[in-house]
Amino acid sequence: MQDEIVYVVAKLQARAGKEEALWKLIEPLVEPTRKEKGCRSYMALRDRSSPTVLTLVEEWDTEADLNTHLALPHLQKVFAQFADLLASPPEIIRYRRLA
Repeated sequence: MQDEIVYVVAKLQARAGKEEALWKLIEPLVEPTRKEKGCRSYMALRDRSSPTVLTLVEEWDTEADLNTHLALPHLQKVFAQFADLLASPPEIIRYRRLA
């Protein structure tokens, strides 16, 4: 159902000088994630005015599909590396479409 679709915006603020290391960690996830069950869209974006900001924009069929994705072992390993690369905790917001 359309109202089950989950939209996610995850903002990652890299520490100064860690921008490329963060991208090298995220880039290999993009194509495989797009092939996961329930993934409708997965984009990695760089902020034009602040190169330390990397934003992931995702669209999932269901909350369960998203949660399965987040629990994958290789993703958990990525999350464990965030402490060294991020200036602050990720800002992750889950949305549902209204119109």
